[in-house]
Amino acid sequence: MSKYNPYLAKNLSHVIDSLFIILVLALPFISYSFILNSNKIGKELYLVTVVSLWIVFKTVCTIKNKALKIYAVDVVMLLFYLYLVVHYFLFSFYTFLYDQFWVFTCYILLFYLFRWSYDKEQEKKILFNRTIYLIWCYCFVQSIAALLQNFDFINSDNKYFKTVGTFINPNFLGVYMVVGLLVLLYQILVVQEKKIVVKVALLLSFFSMLYILYLTESRASWISLIIGFLVLIFTSQNCVYFFKANKRKTIILFAIISIAVFTSLYLLYQLNKDSVDGRTLIRKIAVLDMQKNPFFGNGIFNFDGVYNDSKALYFTENQRPWKEVKVADYVSNALNDYIQIVFEIGLLGFVLLGVLLFIMVRKIELNPRTRFALAIVVAFVFLGLFTSVLYNPTAMVFMVWALSILFVYGDNKTQVFIIANNRTLNVLRGIIIFAFLSIGVLFVLKN
Repeated sequence: MSKYNPYLAKNLSHVIDSLFIILVLALPFISYSFILNSNKIGKELYLVTVVSLWIVFKTVCTIKNKALKIYAVDVVMLLFYLYLVVHYFLFSFYTFLYDQFWVFTCYILLFYLFRWSYDKEQEKKILFNRTIYLIWCYCFVQSIAALLQNFDFINSDNKYFKTVGTFINPNFLGVYMVVGLLVLLYQILVVQEKKIVVKVALLLSFFSMLYILYLTESRASWISLIIGFLVLIFTSQNCVYFFKANKRKTIILFAIISIAVFTSLYLLYQLNKDSVDGRTLIRKIAVLDMQKNPFFGNGIFNFDGVYNDSKALYFTENQRPWKEVKVADYVSNALNDYIQIVFEIGLLGFVLLGVLLFIMVRKIELNPRTRFALAIVVAFVFLGLFTSVLYNPTAMVFMVWALSILFVYGDNKTQVFIIANNRTLNVLRGIIIFAFLSIGVLFVLKN
């Protein structure tokens, strides 16, 4: 009698995947008071530890798998990561155990962990639906915590803003509310829940999160919410059919939407000119640095050091107008992910990343799940124009999750080859288990 029970193994794998999804998406609630700057370092320590454990357990649970399928996206992902690693050791100011390097490595690993977790025919719908409800619950809890802070029932850790939830600033909370609101819009407009109790709960949650988004005064979050909502609506079967059958009307419609968006941007600029002027100054100085090494950039994670040195030189060389002087604060990132990417890893890295994203989204099948995932991705793509998604760990986790959903449910996979040699697979499993147990331990000891 065989000791291996396939049903038990699959059930155990499903339970482990569900547990780690719960733990990863709980990232905003994590903070360790005994760590300096706990709201930042604590989350990084938690994320690296959880992902390292998940990939070890996942490797053990799939030990009986006989083959590993390699797709076109995997080949490009490997090229992109190798480029980042080489670039990091050649150009970066930081050492092997720098926190952000391993956090960004975790994002790539999370894509595969999410992908392998959802890519099971008998569990696809169940696990996805449970994750949607989980995100809804987490976002609703954040909105309640923010409401309590707003009405002074509890205090926030930020001495400048009282409504931040468990985040370090209102902008991060605003981005989180955008995710929650898109989940609720998906449930209301696409899933169309039938139960009255669920409908009431959805509406209460919607208005709670919408009010918190208003309190954050995050203009970028409002724009990304509107963009995500439009994607969710325009990717429906009826809309796609209308666009194909009425091309002239479609062009007029998108022209009107574009005018409305640019008008809104102008009005938002009028609300806080200093903020926009500050971003303009960042772009101006950053572009000067980018021109020095446009193909390879100035080194991954080097933006704050290189940019702030260049800014100091910019103001000491010549007399600058007060309009620029008053907004020349220290900044740790470009507040625009596209500038940040080209600044740090150059045009070559930017092109590799663009090819990777193109392969993930091209020719995807539009269904309820991919429509929702596409709404998250496009909303964050626009959000990256006005703030940093790359250096918002919670936003990056949702971005990676959405990309994995597009891959699993989009039916646009291009298989390159299959690794079916048992010895090769076992060697790969051994390397993965050893490497990530070691990384997890080293990272914990370092912090």
